[in-house]
Amino acid sequence: RVQSPRGGGRPRALYASMATGPFIGAIKSFNATKGWGFIECDQTFSVYNQDVFVLKSDLQGVPVSKGDQVSFSVKQSSKGVQATNIMVLKKSNEDMPAFTGELKIFNLEKGFGFIECPAAKQLFGKDVFVPQRVLGSTQIARGAQVHFKVIMNEKGPIATEVTPLGEALAGAAGGAPWAPLPV
Repeated sequence: RVQSPRGGGRPRALYASMATGPFIGAIKSFNATKGWGFIECDQTFSVYNQDVFVLKSDLQGVPVSKGDQVSFSVKQSSKGVQATNIMVLKKSNEDMPAFTGELKIFNLEKGFGFIECPAAKQLFGKDVFVPQRVLGSTQIARGAQVHFKVIMNEKGPIATEVTPLGEALAGAAGGAPWAPLPV
């Protein structure tokens, strides 16, 4: 009889036959510097008798915080039950205040830019990073006013839920035309 790697008392053979998901849970803890944490989920706990281990590499570049609601599947790994196919459903910072700022710079070729916002800068000590994936196919003109929320990772503040205000779309009257910045 082979025991599970974390004790739990269940043989490994039983793990293979147990449900693999998808499940819905919440980030219980996550250390961005070390690159790992745990998801708490009543359904998986009732099956595996432990929280689900999550690695930064399985998050596909999406930063997470304690309390974020996630959808995930599970697999057996050397660390025990591990999350895979993780998708953030709801950020825990949804009650966090929203900010209004200006798209200071955006490099389309590199896929990121920065939002300048005095209130956010006072709170975080720097401009807010905005990755292309947050904007999707929306092209916002440099200098445009935007409404956004912020999540934190080990490198600093990252814009989420970026919405252009007024005629902020690229090519709109009054906005600078959208163009990649020189490298």
